[in-house]
Amino acid sequence: MKKTRARTLEEKKRVFKEIIHKGREQFLRYGAGGFTLRALANELGMGQASLYTYFQSKRELWFAIVEEDFKNIDYKIEELVKKHKGKNINLIEQIAETYFNEIREDYRKFRIVFKTTPPKSMKKGPIEEQYEIRTIKILQEILLKASQEGEIQERETTKLAFFFWSLIFGVALSTQTDSFGSIEKLPYFGTLDEYFEFVLRKIKILIEVIQKK
Repeated sequence: MKKTRARTLEEKKRVFKEIIHKGREQFLRYGAGGFTLRALANELGMGQASLYTYFQSKRELWFAIVEEDFKNIDYKIEELVKKHKGKNINLIEQIAETYFNEIREDYRKFRIVFKTTPPKSMKKGPIEEQYEIRTIKILQEILLKASQEGEIQERETTKLAFFFWSLIFGVALSTQTDSFGSIEKLPYFGTLDEYFEFVLRKIKILIEVIQKK
């Protein structure tokens, strides 16, 4: 039996979360080309027309899932920046640590980004149009302020922000395996915690070098 269309705001929020949850499962199970919105609507027990009131394409759904999954970490980083006292440059290491802590808590949430690609579409939907990687923007703001206040001599702060983001994101990507999800050590490598601690030490050294130049 098809579900009736959600009427109240609370009902719409509930349906939205259900679509996000089931859509995430479909992307991870079948990939971008392996399922249709019609199949997703059937699994959800709702009409395809009702589903289209939330998302016009699989690409739009993909961006909605990513945005939803990263809301928590974006909030934590923004709060970290607000409460920070001391040198701006020291926030870089703290942001990296925040990301790594999120992976420790549930590394599976990152799989939609690392193991799938957004489906192709002729046009961008409203969610994709407004989507941005908040962490990159925060890193840009931090490094620009650090440069302006004389903490670092580097003037190409936008490039530096992307460099640190690539490092943090790359480490997160490299840990998206079932082996890292277990408590056992990888041969000759160590645990996930040991790897994160290693990376954080190297980031700290990089920051010290940047400050000296």
